[in-house]
Amino acid sequence: MGAEADSCTYATIHGLEESSGTHYLVMELVPGDTLAERIKRDGAVPVEEALGIATQIAEALEHAHEHGIIHRDLKPANVKVTPEGQVKVLDFGLAKGFSADGSDSPDAFDSNSPTLTSPAFTASPTMPGVILGTAAYMSPEQAKGKPVDRRTDIWAFGCVLYELLTSRMTFSGETVTDILGAILHKEPDWEALPASTPQGIRALLRRCLNKEARHRYHAAADVRIQIEEAHVAPAGPIPSDTPPSATLRERFGWIAAVALPTLIAALLALLYFGEKPVPLPLVRTTMLPPQNITLVESSIAVSPWRRCMNQPRLPR
Repeated sequence: MGAEADSCTYATIHGLEESSGTHYLVMELVPGDTLAERIKRDGAVPVEEALGIATQIAEALEHAHEHGIIHRDLKPANVKVTPEGQVKVLDFGLAKGFSADGSDSPDAFDSNSPTLTSPAFTASPTMPGVILGTAAYMSPEQAKGKPVDRRTDIWAFGCVLYELLTSRMTFSGETVTDILGAILHKEPDWEALPASTPQGIRALLRRCLNKEARHRYHAAADVRIQIEEAHVAPAGPIPSDTPPSATLRERFGWIAAVALPTLIAALLALLYFGEKPVPLPLVRTTMLPPQNITLVESSIAVSPWRRCMNQPRLPR
């Protein structure tokens, strides 16, 4: 990587050395603040700037993955921005190669060990056969001690971008156990994202942070392309984290707007073209009074006929 690092966004590795039985990497000294220092000092990074930083991180992962390397410990503390604005991904100390199919080799990762060793939580040295990485940025499969591939870096990338936009960790807790529990069983607080976050970036974050690795992006290049497209066309449909009540109101509004005129038109057509009622025939009759009875005009009254024509007669 060292020969090409000047044009890429990760620190140059000058060599692999050994001293008194200890093997170590010799890397360039990168000036500038880490993203963790920047967020702690200034809070959330403006959306446009955060997306520019994220694009360079994605490029670094893309280049590393193309060369068969998984970082496994991507986090804001391992990313620096130089005074010239160039992003450098650091600390490949936990990085490892993967096979042609993108998976870890079985003998390089013991999934039966529950021990966590991370510089963020313990001073214990990293040893073979343990869960590696920093708890808050571990993918679910990494937290379970299962074999990992490049998609674990995609998860960590989502955590870093979320933290850039919100100035808060994607998953947090008082203890390592709490953090790992949140990673496995909880969702990020999507409401914490700035209102100006493009819909495409919201969708990207949800996909990067999908707990099922098979539903995440499978390549960092896809992440980079999605960010670039969000810059070109930031507008989009209602974000998926819009409250359900708002979405339902809009749906009912559309239904009413389409259905109401149709219903009115149907009623008018029915009234205009429908069958008109057939008038009942006029019936005239003559009634003579009984013999020897004289009728006075004021004593005559006709009872209204309320019986329906089809109603059967009542028995007498």
